[in-house]
Amino acid sequence: MALSPQREIGIWGIVFLTIIGMLWLLNDILFPFLLGMALAYLLDPIADKLLVAAALIPIFIITRRADGFSDLPLFGGPLPLWVLVV
Repeated sequence: MALSPQREIGIWGIVFLTIIGMLWLLNDILFPFLLGMALAYLLDPIADKLLVAAALIPIFIITRRADGFSDLPLFGGPLPLWVLVV
């Protein structure tokens, strides 16, 4: 059973107005969540880079050491460009 275009527009109009009304009523509750999602969206690439650096810098330090684990230097010289880029 197909709906007439006028009836379909009326149903979608009611749905749209209901959603807008609910957003208006819940504005004070939803705003902190929306702000948190926007902040997380902006900071996610930075967190990804820090996570990769936290994994790769210790690997670089360990591979640069000449003797055993007991004398592990903080930085065995200047960091290579690939470590800073990643």
